Amino acid sequence: MALDSAREMALVGGVDGSSATWSITDRKILQVAQGAGNGIHDVLVWKDSSAIIATTSGEVAVLENGEKVLSFTSHSGPATALALHPSGDLLASVGQQDRSLVLYDLPQQKEIARIITDSRRSLGLHEDHQLTLSPALTCCQFHPDGHLLAAGTGKGQVKLFDVKSSALAATFDLSGRIQALSFSENGFWLAIATTGSSTASIWDLRKTTEIKALDFGCRIDSIKFDYTGQFLAGAGSDGVAVHYYDKGSKSWSEPLRKALAAGAVEWGSQAKSLIVLAMDGAVSVLQ
Repeated sequence: MALDSAREMALVGGVDGSSATWSITDRKILQVAQGAGNGIHDVLVWKDSSAIIATTSGEVAVLENGEKVLSFTSHSGPATALALHPSGDLLASVGQQDRSLVLYDLPQQKEIARIITDSRRSLGLHEDHQLTLSPALTCCQFHPDGHLLAAGTGKGQVKLFDVKSSALAATFDLSGRIQALSFSENGFWLAIATTGSSTASIWDLRKTTEIKALDFGCRIDSIKFDYTGQFLAGAGSDGVAVHYYDKGSKSWSEPLRKALAAGAVEWGSQAKSLIVLAMDGAVSVLQ
């Protein structure tokens, strides 16, 4: 699930390859795009009117009014996750089978770089750069300032790359497949969730160390900081919970918990609500 910039519309992708646009304000479905047999791993909203999808076939496609207008087939296996640069012009996708991170220039409609995660350099687009790859990539996120790109692996590592040079900037080691990533808006912290775990790991990018392990009391499949960087929402098959960081006391508390099985969570407008994608595909709004 992904939201537009105004937090008024939710885009949802399904395992059958179909996608739906849902009005958060009017509580109704606006549009449904039928699938073509390939399940959707991730979705993004681009320029508030276009949908970007990553599929099990490896295709990354841009849809307008439900119709495909641009397609990339850079991955040789499933495209597992997408990330949009703060500028809105640069797109990243990661692959499960080919284990590569690909960057695209959307206005120019072309692939511009391919990053191999066990290398400290970009491989570009040359055939002579075929190397043995590292573990499968599971998720990715751009840093809020746009200079860094984080990618999670199936072997418990988060790798941070310099966007301009594609050089490896840092590596964080955790125990477990990386499930989800979320940067705080000020860019100081990175929240990391691992598959099947109820604990989120908070890393300080300035110190490149883990500063907090937050126990949500439920499995975390999706994790999101709000725009203040003080509220962290987590959702999974066991429920939804929010943790709050008090800057004065430098302590964490849990102001919200709901027994709602969820596959994804996003913050609504001004972080006054939570938009939750339930496991059965229904979209809920928690005030």
